[in-house]
Amino acid sequence: MPTSPPLPPLRVILPVLPDGDTAAHVQLAADLAGPAGRVVLLAVVPVLHGEDLPAATVAARAARRQLRALARLVPEDTLHEETIRAAESLTRGIQLAAGEETEHCVLIVPLPAGAMADLLTRAPYAELLSTPPCDTVFSRPGSGQALRSVLVSARGGPHAELALDVAQRLGRARGASVTVMHVDVPFASAAERQQEQRLFQSLVARSADNPRLRTSSVPADSASEAVQEESLRHDLVVLGARVSGGKTAGLGDVPRAVLEHSTAAVLIVKPRTPVNPVIFKPRPLPVDKIVNDWFIEHTTHCRDYSNLAELIAEKQRRHLTVGVALIAGPEHDALPAHARVLVEELGGEPPLVDDVVVMSGPDAGLIATTAALGLRTCVIDGADADSAGRLMRASLRALQTDIVLWISADIRNVHAKLIYGLAGPLIMNGDVHYVQGFYGLPADAPDADLQNVVGEFTARPLLNLFFAELSGLIDPLTTEHAILRSTGLNLPLFSGSAAQIGLLIDVYERLGSGAISQVALEERIARPLAMLEATRRAFSATQIVAHRLGLTTRDRTSLTIKLIHQTEAHFEIDLIDAREIELLP
Repeated sequence: MPTSPPLPPLRVILPVLPDGDTAAHVQLAADLAGPAGRVVLLAVVPVLHGEDLPAATVAARAARRQLRALARLVPEDTLHEETIRAAESLTRGIQLAAGEETEHCVLIVPLPAGAMADLLTRAPYAELLSTPPCDTVFSRPGSGQALRSVLVSARGGPHAELALDVAQRLGRARGASVTVMHVDVPFASAAERQQEQRLFQSLVARSADNPRLRTSSVPADSASEAVQEESLRHDLVVLGARVSGGKTAGLGDVPRAVLEHSTAAVLIVKPRTPVNPVIFKPRPLPVDKIVNDWFIEHTTHCRDYSNLAELIAEKQRRHLTVGVALIAGPEHDALPAHARVLVEELGGEPPLVDDVVVMSGPDAGLIATTAALGLRTCVIDGADADSAGRLMRASLRALQTDIVLWISADIRNVHAKLIYGLAGPLIMNGDVHYVQGFYGLPADAPDADLQNVVGEFTARPLLNLFFAELSGLIDPLTTEHAILRSTGLNLPLFSGSAAQIGLLIDVYERLGSGAISQVALEERIARPLAMLEATRRAFSATQIVAHRLGLTTRDRTSLTIKLIHQTEAHFEIDLIDAREIELLP
């Protein structure tokens, strides 16, 4: 077996503490220091402001006698020094002894007998555990004297690295075997468990004594019980203290349990440098990977749900109801086609569509048309063609169904695929809360260019920049989308024509991208989009994203659109109020 590389020598500080058995730890200090290291035997003489100097001098003489007695226990081949520090407290004296050069410095804190809970409330133990002046080892001797086997319980990270380093030094000094154990507790997520395994494997791989180490990963419901049981087979247990520091510092549940119940010697280590608990969290995947995976898993085609018998059967099994809200525009000529599909084709027995409502601002002609078709109309005062968000919000009240579909009443090529395509993911997948439809426009469609400009040059760049995990949405400003009504009622909606991008962001931030799906609805033919409508929609989308980024409270924010016209002699500017109002649940 190849010879292990030498470990760097250490300066090991062993303080005299009132409750601890310092003499029982001299050999431990020598073993950790190594052949070229140094043991610092430390006594702190408390000197309070205004205290009688002769009394402190007498205390210092007694401390020197105590240090000389301890020095006789240091092995002859180990360098050592005896140090007296005068300070206002034990903790401060130990900090002064550690100094600023804390690299390759270890402090041994002998633990007194007694309850650990009481220990953590007393000086200097509580302060040293909370803010160690250097790498620190809290030590409690065991019932035996021989050291043949050392157990290291480790997750990975800096605590584990210090614990393994301490165990390796003792193993080399005493000729003891070292076993490194990781406890795989099932209550963490799969990703968190994998991250701990990676940290553990990296710890072992970087060890100077890797070929000599024994390693094991033990599945158990309780880490404390697993370590206690394994400690029965070893003479010494080395493990890290709780990761967090400051006010939440403490030994931790596993070290506390081992101290209270194990008969083996116990060393609990705490690195000088604080450890961020985030190292135990799974590393986030690159955004591109997240988006690609989401796209593959959550992009479907309307034809995937064209088996209406199967779709309706699942709808009935889950006791779901489906409602459709037609968002009215300035024209009404496509309404008869909608009524035919929604009522005649999909409203029979058993129905796919359970309720239909036409959402509109005040419009006498539309009300007459819907009445003739037998469709219910919900009129919202003050709403117009640019108030899609207000109509969407009202539709969640007008419909009492579990699923609400929003469809533009301006669509000319109405087909049942719009309905089963949007409802399908919500019926078939209980994890989906919101569905957006996307489609292709015929190349000769008069509004094809404007539709693409608004989506590709406004909405998608904003999502790519600020909400990258949503960049896989093909048409974030679609007018055909669907939601679980219970989800929609608990989310705000913006009032304007790009309300759907705000809804998309809110669903993502509340429920994650896994709650969102998109479905191909093939071709869509509708009333051409006017330039002013496209401008307002783009401005609405930008304003909503800015609002979600917290940018709309700035003094220089403008909520009006400036349309510039050139006449023969001069330019004119028209101001259009395009303020987005957030409609709270």
